[in-house]
Amino acid sequence: MNEAINSISIQIRDESNVRRSLRHSFLDGLLSRINEGVSVLEQLVNRSIQLESARKIRFQGKFLCYMRSIASELFAALQAGFCCPCEHHLGLQLEKRTSDIVPHDIKHDSLITGAEFRLSLSYKEPGASPAAPSSHDTKWSDVLVKPTPAARSYAMAQTLRSKFEKRLQSSGPIRHSPLKGGPFSTPTDST
Repeated sequence: MNEAINSISIQIRDESNVRRSLRHSFLDGLLSRINEGVSVLEQLVNRSIQLESARKIRFQGKFLCYMRSIASELFAALQAGFCCPCEHHLGLQLEKRTSDIVPHDIKHDSLITGAEFRLSLSYKEPGASPAAPSSHDTKWSDVLVKPTPAARSYAMAQTLRSKFEKRLQSSGPIRHSPLKGGPFSTPTDST
């Protein structure tokens, strides 16, 4: 009887060892699959890091084209809204750039909210002789242009225009004629 009990206990131990070894081999298979997946992910991350600089360069080109079109629209709005017969120079500079924009975040509203333009407008000092122009007669007025939501932009533009005209009126009379020329520090003629 002892032999039968010993034989049964040996069979039970062998069966549990077999189950344990099957479980270990199944787990080993799962672990090796997980390790393969991790190594593939590491390769993808490394490749993505290598390509990130090229992706940023391509995106910066798109960003700058978009900002250039915004600057052109700003210049056209100024050209249409401000009139004076004398010669002016108008300069636009992108003052603040959002550097951490990634291509997935490209929404025109988010691009424009981070942009600021510095606007410089030249004008002649009161009492300056038009026959003998001098660089000392030319004065510059700087304005920081920030985007506003579309609903408020018209009222804000009117307010800014009146403030800007008041600043110019304090230096001399303003006569009306359109600005001529293109954006980005282009001189304008009075003809």
